[in-house]
Amino acid sequence: MEEHVLRRALRLDADEIPPRLDPALIAAAASAPARRPSGIPLAIAVAFTGGWLWSEGLRAVISALVATTGVDPLAAAIRVVATALVGVAPFIQAAMHPVVPIAILTAAVVAVFFEKRGKAHAASS
Repeated sequence: MEEHVLRRALRLDADEIPPRLDPALIAAAASAPARRPSGIPLAIAVAFTGGWLWSEGLRAVISALVATTGVDPLAAAIRVVATALVGVAPFIQAAMHPVVPIAILTAAVVAVFFEKRGKAHAASS
């Protein structure tokens, strides 16, 4: 196809011209008072009410559990966590020792160095 035929085909017809920006409409929209959506206060009220009902229900369940069984769930949870941490304490202390992070960092640097060296050797072969 010739260039002038393509250019003529790509031109927009009069009814296809995109609408232009009207400064008067923009000014009118800017000066109009902003409307606040009326659904936001309702959504906030529903969320607050739902959260309050959930917390009150949970409080009632915990109170009934304590009254029925005589076991304090918070004390039981603390006891379970403390027992688990006693068993894990040697690993935590080893990980907190400054030599461990330095050794891990050194191992990573050496691995990267040897990987680059291996790729350079493979590329030159």
